[in-house]
Amino acid sequence: MLFPIGWLKKRVRSQEVELVLCQGGTASLLKKEFHNPFLQEAAYFLVLDVQETDKVLARSLVALKPEWLLEDHNPLFSETQDVVWDRESVITKQSIRYGQLILDETILKGPDHSEKSSECLLMEGLGFPKEGNLDVHQWIELFGKVVDREILESLMVRLDLFKSQNKTDLWGSDFLMALAKKLVAGASSLKELRSRDLLTEIKMEFLEDISLLDRWLPTTFLLPNKHKTKIHYAWGKDPWIESKLQDFLGMKEVPKILNGKISLTLHLLAPNRRPVQVTKDLASFWKNTYPEVRKELSRRYPRHPWPENPS
Repeated sequence: MLFPIGWLKKRVRSQEVELVLCQGGTASLLKKEFHNPFLQEAAYFLVLDVQETDKVLARSLVALKPEWLLEDHNPLFSETQDVVWDRESVITKQSIRYGQLILDETILKGPDHSEKSSECLLMEGLGFPKEGNLDVHQWIELFGKVVDREILESLMVRLDLFKSQNKTDLWGSDFLMALAKKLVAGASSLKELRSRDLLTEIKMEFLEDISLLDRWLPTTFLLPNKHKTKIHYAWGKDPWIESKLQDFLGMKEVPKILNGKISLTLHLLAPNRRPVQVTKDLASFWKNTYPEVRKELSRRYPRHPWPENPS
């Protein structure tokens, strides 16, 4: 009985070489039995005899030339074309196989923009689970590989606040997977995704007029001293702004967004940028807390203005 054809894969130990068998698994061969020059020059072998102990040991080989395998019409012979992930991009490999042995392999030139390619990019490149079960936090982390993660989270929170008026659950697993597939459609590499304006594409999936988002839920706020400060949006927190306490002088009430529905949380900072107060009630802060803050900080930072009437 003839044993499966083997392929010389690599040297695994100084005294042995390893054969990969076409029907799966490996067999070892002692180097002292691999002394025939014709065997040493060959890559493929017919295994005539094996000994099975704690491992499979090949005892007798006949060297084969690759073209002999191609002439064989055995059902183990096949030609396949596979989409695989390699170095941040999807590539297409065309392989000639004999069972599990790869006789020849060619990488096809040009990107493959098929659905299979997009799926490979999504699963292998971005790391999306094949079963598709994920929440919005995982979704943001995964797309954070190709989009600034903080900006992406801010956008998703703003969309959640904007759409929450409809009292619908936006972030079901099926919806998130469908959105991800739309965003990667036609792409074959992480570089290609990074070159796209994915943030705008996400907005367009939710809004017919994307300008409404910036109008109702802006990303910056103009302080009384005409300085702009960033509005922070993060999951599980109310939107907030932070700046030096002096930047809020003259402001009597906490600013609101989303057409007056959401009050911003204010982080009032000392000149050393450390928080003095976090509040949503600015009038109460000016009246009850500011006098004591003024006494303490005016001594430490006399060059900064500390008016008695901050409003």
